[in-house]
Amino acid sequence: MEPLRYGIGPARVGPYEVMGRLGSGGMGSVYLARSTGGKRLVALKTIRAELSKTPGYRERFAREIVRRRLQRRAPAVT
Repeated sequence: MEPLRYGIGPARVGPYEVMGRLGSGGMGSVYLARSTGGKRLVALKTIRAELSKTPGYRERFAREIVRRRLQRRAPAVT
């Protein structure tokens, strides 16, 4: 995890306090964040602003979120 540097990356996104950057790629960045009250750690993904204007991109991003949530709930198989 990379520590946050002043002026680079968000300190807060909605109800989440950003603690550091986990990584980045062509679509955006992923941060380690803590929920309000500090009860839950999450991986928070942000997208580059110019991608949000690309037709269909927001829908694709929303489908990715649904898939990730379903994967978390699926039972483990070995």
